[in-house]
Amino acid sequence: MQAKRMIAMILGIVLAVGVLAGCQASSTATLTKDDVDAQIKVYLDAHFDELLDNYYNTQWGEADDTPTTTSFSNLNAFTAKTLDGGTFTQADLAKKDVTVINYWGLLCGYCIDEMPQIAEFAKTLPDNVQVITVCADAAYDDDLEVAKQILSEAGFEGVTLVGGEGDYTKVLEEIQYTPTTIFVDKNGNTVGEAIVGDSENLSEAFTAGINVALVSQGKPELK
Repeated sequence: MQAKRMIAMILGIVLAVGVLAGCQASSTATLTKDDVDAQIKVYLDAHFDELLDNYYNTQWGEADDTPTTTSFSNLNAFTAKTLDGGTFTQADLAKKDVTVINYWGLLCGYCIDEMPQIAEFAKTLPDNVQVITVCADAAYDDDLEVAKQILSEAGFEGVTLVGGEGDYTKVLEEIQYTPTTIFVDKNGNTVGEAIVGDSENLSEAFTAGINVALVSQGKPELK
């Protein structure tokens, strides 16, 4: 996937070049630019996961796999910007009985890997349920273009939020891990427990969360 290649290049290029530079001068002197590019590519292909783990550990230290938060604040009053330049508010939540909100990041491999499943699941839902996503780290124009590419390749056709105010910011600050998925009723209240981390059976986990939110409003469950 091109997005992963971009991440790997960013994380590994310095280390890879350092490895090549450590070779004897007599051998590197004969290397062409294409030779160097090819060796860097081979190195990154073999060490992507290691480089990504090292990056996260350097930035934030060793991660604790046990989330301390699986419930989040409500989204009763907020304004958010969509990836396509539109606006999304609590009024848009009120149009559906349940909104599934998936928080993901451009540097989160698990998030990107599961996006095609989310896209496929979203297309199976009835009209009273919607899936939206929040790209938590799309801060610049280049980031937005990468996010658009990832979502396009995944086949996701729903709304994606990339910034906002009010309760939007409050909930985003509470997110400890990506991917995290929360379930919100038509009043913007979060219902049940969030799904933190990737899910082995995404469709089953999402359906269970949706049904908790539907039952809380006296609505029939999904089959």
